[in-house]
Amino acid sequence: MVSTRRASRGGVGAAAGSDSASAAPSHLTANGDTHVDDARTPLRQRAGKSTRSGGSNSVPPIEIPTSEGATRRSSSRSSSGSRRRSNANANVNADHDSSSSFPLSSPSPPAHADLTLTTLEGAVVEQNEYERSGEEEDATTVPVPIARPLTAPTPAAAAAAAAAAASVAAEPRGYLTAKGLQTLKEYKYVSGFTGHTDKYIMIPLWNWCLQFVPLWMAPNLLTVWSLTCGVSCYFLFHYYSPDFITSAPSWVFYLTSFLMFFYLILDGLDGKQARRTDSSSPLGQLFDHGCDSICCFLCGIFMSSCLGVDDPRQAFIVLVLHILPFYTSNWEEYCTGVMRFGIIGITEGQLFICILLALTGWIGVDAWSSTILLPKWLVDSVAPQWLAPHLHAPLARRQILIVLGCVGVVYQVLSSMMSVWEYHSLHRQKRAAEKIYNKAKRMFAHYIFFMLLAAAWIWAPSPFVWQRRRIILMTVGLLFGLQVSRLIISRVTSDPYPFGFLNVLFVPYVALIVNCWTGEVAFPSYPVAVGYLVLVFLAYAHFVVTTINQICNSLHIKCFRITPKVAAAQ
Repeated sequence: MVSTRRASRGGVGAAAGSDSASAAPSHLTANGDTHVDDARTPLRQRAGKSTRSGGSNSVPPIEIPTSEGATRRSSSRSSSGSRRRSNANANVNADHDSSSSFPLSSPSPPAHADLTLTTLEGAVVEQNEYERSGEEEDATTVPVPIARPLTAPTPAAAAAAAAAAASVAAEPRGYLTAKGLQTLKEYKYVSGFTGHTDKYIMIPLWNWCLQFVPLWMAPNLLTVWSLTCGVSCYFLFHYYSPDFITSAPSWVFYLTSFLMFFYLILDGLDGKQARRTDSSSPLGQLFDHGCDSICCFLCGIFMSSCLGVDDPRQAFIVLVLHILPFYTSNWEEYCTGVMRFGIIGITEGQLFICILLALTGWIGVDAWSSTILLPKWLVDSVAPQWLAPHLHAPLARRQILIVLGCVGVVYQVLSSMMSVWEYHSLHRQKRAAEKIYNKAKRMFAHYIFFMLLAAAWIWAPSPFVWQRRRIILMTVGLLFGLQVSRLIISRVTSDPYPFGFLNVLFVPYVALIVNCWTGEVAFPSYPVAVGYLVLVFLAYAHFVVTTINQICNSLHIKCFRITPKVAAAQ
């Protein structure tokens, strides 16, 4: 009895050719007879003539319904000069029933077949005839890969993919997002109430000085010159009074008083020069406030030398009196959209510093160390009960100035908080949708936590605090400058405030505080504190340079050169 795999060597081809036009479902047995399938036979074979060069014998194609509803077709072709199978294969084939075709349980068609898999989606996969080289072997299984259709994307999907790729490629590299840069172009600075000092004294003075500024000078150059004045004052006191106790020469106080007043003049001229030359841009506000934040904490440090503050805790309070009002003013603008100036604001504070420096050059630093006794009736009527006993004792003059400064700062902070609350109450629905009030509360709490950590560092019982207080104050000042700069950026661009980045940057900060409180058992504080100060400075400088370049590229302007509006638009 001959198996179906040997049917191609007999007269099967002729029988298959004669029955190819028959419509009845049938298949061929090993004897060449046509067997009609009954209802129990799910396998259907139809005779079809297979044309092949080099021989006339063929095996009819087979259609096998798959589980996915697809159809497998198999047609075997005889090859000329093919060898006989081995006796073992012949014995296995002889055991098959003469009336059987390919068994239904077979997972794959014969090895000599060209296989075609048609899936539901219409994809076609062809498997060519098993190739033999050398001694021919029996191949009983041919793997049939399951292929999915490779359909071409629709024009809409292709356009969406191209737009996504373009947006990724166009995403700027830096601290500002593409959405933030677009928001920056639409930002408009809004100033609130102008104090009486600005209205009646400084604005007329600024207008008079503006005539001496050439038209070609960029407003940001005036801002840089104002920053140079503040930095010069710091280094003068750092050179002549490194420990905050040594009295500097009187000319240093007079010079720094003039430099601070010149800083005040330049700080007001940059905005007027921008409007005069029609070169106003959001970069001007960011650049101006960034330089102001640096001068703010530098002034808070060298004013301790002006007053001869020998206690690092008092020096820290003097620094807080400068940086806390500046932060709350910008935080209030973030919440309300308006930079508000009170009756006693920034201009009045800067004029007070100029007068204090000139007065110290006249009376000397030691004059602030002399003590005075406050009237008892004044202390009892003004001071709270928990503070009155401390004020009855003789106080140094610088301590009285510090107390008065604390009263003014507390008033300014509470005023900003009340202004934010009133604005939120009037625009509750709008602010709730934008969730700005929740963000503002989190930002203010984050900054207060930073200030509490700074106080914990300066109050630590460590000799490092008393010997290297300037390093601590500079570190706190640079961290303040970085935070307020990121706050201003979040305001004008609507980008999220970088809590995560600042928290990571605070890790060494917390480690230094804990180390000072534990007696510096983990590591020496001085080299680590210097390294951390350098790290904060580099992080701040990288942020400033990268952000300026991003804004200039987005607005098509130059930072220190006036760009005509027509050229920028083109």
